[in-house]
Amino acid sequence: MRAKLLLLWWRTWHLRNNTLFGDGKCGIEHSAIFLQSYLSLFHDKTDCELLADPKGKQPAYSQGATSSQPRRITEANWTKPDQGWAKLNFDASFLQEDNSGAWGAVLRDDKGGVILSAWGKLQNVANAEAAEAIAGLQAVKAVVGAFAGPISIENDCATLIKEIKEANKSKPAIMNSVKEIRRLLDLFPNCSVSKINRAANQVAHNLANLGRNESTECILFGAVAPGVEDMANSECNETFMS
Repeated sequence: MRAKLLLLWWRTWHLRNNTLFGDGKCGIEHSAIFLQSYLSLFHDKTDCELLADPKGKQPAYSQGATSSQPRRITEANWTKPDQGWAKLNFDASFLQEDNSGAWGAVLRDDKGGVILSAWGKLQNVANAEAAEAIAGLQAVKAVVGAFAGPISIENDCATLIKEIKEANKSKPAIMNSVKEIRRLLDLFPNCSVSKINRAANQVAHNLANLGRNESTECILFGAVAPGVEDMANSECNETFMS
């Protein structure tokens, strides 16, 4: 019940901000649908076991997994950035049926504290790689102005990370996004770009799932969305215990 109340208060505050400072398109009916979908998403995940994904990208869930089934792929978890640095993790989801998608991102300091989190919906996306590239651009845009120190960028899409790091001409579907990402990264005093595995990108992944139910872009300073807090805290605790 406490979690539901926190989620309701958070959504009410978001609705108020959208009405006063945004485009006013986030109505009460949409918010009610969003809350129902959001609660359903996280309730379903608590009854699932994480299994290996043969494609190496998306986690697969199986209802009622037995103890004889693999519970989790052994992969490196999220790690805190170097002292004085911040780490930006971002992720995207893509639905081929209607060429839509969503993105999510979280920026954390060298103690694991959340500086900001952000998420939103994507429309008219060419493919999964394009969704990842747009997610990266939206994530960096959200961070510019909120943090001025050295920054570490992480994502689990090997193709995109390679495109950002190399000066070669990018694929047409992601060329403009990659070009703008590089330009914005030049605004930071120092920057590193790294490919990570899915296990180290779970907070951003869940924020991207959240973005599917949003009609407007959301940026939350100093916290992640309710329902993602436990995972963010768990990642932070694990990195300090390791």
